Amino acid sequence: MNNSNYSFKEQYAAFFWALLLVIFITSGLIVVEWTENKRFLENQRRSIVEQLSTIRAKLEGTLNAELLLARSLIAVVATETDITKDRFFKISNHFFKASKHIRNIGLAKGTILTYVYPVEGNEGAIGIDYKKVVSQWPAVKQAIEERKTIVAGPLNLVQGGIAIIGRTPIYIDNDESGIEEYFGILSVVINIPSLFEEAGLDNKDSLLKISIKGKDGLGAKGEVFYGSKDLFSNDPVLMEITLPEGNWLMAATPVSGWEKTSVHIPYYRIVALVIGVVILFLLFIQQREIYSRKKAEEALFEQEAHYRALFENSSDAIFILNASGIFMSVNPATLGMFGFQTERELIKQSLDIVSPEFQPNGDLSSQEAQKMMKQAHINGVSDFEWVHKRSNGEVFYTHVRLAPILQDKEVMFQAAIRDFTKQKQLEKEIIFINERLTEQNKIFKEFATKDKLTGIHNRRSFYEFAEEQWSKAVRNQLDCSIIMIDIDHFKKVNDTYGHLTGDMVLKDTVKIIDELNRDYDRLGRWGGEEFILFLPDTSIENALTIAERIRKKVEGGKFYVSDELKISVTISLGVTSKQLSDTLELDVLFDCADKALYNAKETGRNKVCSFKKPK
Repeated sequence: MNNSNYSFKEQYAAFFWALLLVIFITSGLIVVEWTENKRFLENQRRSIVEQLSTIRAKLEGTLNAELLLARSLIAVVATETDITKDRFFKISNHFFKASKHIRNIGLAKGTILTYVYPVEGNEGAIGIDYKKVVSQWPAVKQAIEERKTIVAGPLNLVQGGIAIIGRTPIYIDNDESGIEEYFGILSVVINIPSLFEEAGLDNKDSLLKISIKGKDGLGAKGEVFYGSKDLFSNDPVLMEITLPEGNWLMAATPVSGWEKTSVHIPYYRIVALVIGVVILFLLFIQQREIYSRKKAEEALFEQEAHYRALFENSSDAIFILNASGIFMSVNPATLGMFGFQTERELIKQSLDIVSPEFQPNGDLSSQEAQKMMKQAHINGVSDFEWVHKRSNGEVFYTHVRLAPILQDKEVMFQAAIRDFTKQKQLEKEIIFINERLTEQNKIFKEFATKDKLTGIHNRRSFYEFAEEQWSKAVRNQLDCSIIMIDIDHFKKVNDTYGHLTGDMVLKDTVKIIDELNRDYDRLGRWGGEEFILFLPDTSIENALTIAERIRKKVEGGKFYVSDELKISVTISLGVTSKQLSDTLELDVLFDCADKALYNAKETGRNKVCSFKKPK
């Protein structure tokens, strides 16, 4: 009767735990699904943020680069207030070649549009007074009053197409009053379709829907000028595009809309179902054996009483050592961990049977064990890492907690062991992966900063170096110089001997120049067959000496087309310095070097020319 009552209670308890298990698994599944869906949506948004960041960087970089060209032209106009149409057209043409997106450049003296380049298609605009053009005067007036670049648009052009207009006022020094006076305004019309295409906005294969608002730089308050305005109400990822004055607001969502449910959810449900079925099945089996198991537990209770307090419900290996490091008692987990079948294989054996001869620090395991036991005896407990070995000789890492106990009036030591070999392996893998990532980052940085053909710094990397050195020179009132280099008749080399020979000439020329450089100089490829050399803390006299040395070295070099054929190559060099150019603008320094190079090429090539100020 008692057994029957006992069995009924056990079955009732099993039913209760089964119901509790179902509730637990269901609740856990709901939490997991919610967490996974949230993570899935966050990953979607993170991916879009990465893509939008790339587009924004391209838009801002390209737009600022185009407006930077205009600032260079302003510097010229400010020093040549009586600039002629031919002079203006010649300089504007130079900027047109360096730009992909500028449609036209206009110069207004006062408020009257004086020159427009190119003239074709813009004849009707020449001579207009901005004050009388209601649609344009507010932006022009704002630029004049605030003395900064104002970006208007995008807007539809009369001559067709869509563009933005950047207007920058020009102020010049009045020698008599010493006060800057308004001279005029420079307008740059930038083509929107090509600008957006280069930034990747019109990529047909894109997986994003993108809209942009903020006409006239009004940001979130401005009109939508690209894409659908409905996109801004569909929980998009938002990102600002910074303009010289104001900003645009870009929004994006996936083309197919936000996916609310992760593709992994069905698998989680299957796993939860399988786990639930398995556990319920095990509970069922348990009920069939529960009575006989309980009887067996009662029969073994006295026999296991000695060990129950120490070993009960422990998944860790636990054993007892005497002061000499001899095994006195072990639990089943110990046998499993070390690969032994019975207690007799360990009892009365030295700790050396489960330890290699030496620990990682180089000490003998037997000596190190005595040190740890002494430390535990003094401190009451000792936690440390230890290298063990299994019965088959396999070495593995463990965490050990060693504590002294009193048994039969003799000091013993109880050790609890936990295997964390997998964690150690994972740590090594993480270290290895981090090292690989570091190597990859170095390679990626190399690709991003070096010219693929010649191996020297590309234009962007050179420009960053030049900006840093230029700021240092201006801050510390130091001189610095630039040498711009062009290979003479390079097109003829390509046409005569082929592009492979042309590439060889480029690389050999770079090698010659680089051999003559000082450690702190920086050589970069400016474009095509043009190279540029930045010389920190170098006067114009020393720069001319270096340039002439380079010219002679290249002129005297031999460039082999084949084993039997070699050709000669010459270069033209334009040199300027911060002091000679008398400027605080780095781009003006580049322009002066370019003019000096142009003079060298126009006056016979294979020579060095320095920049000469216009009289």
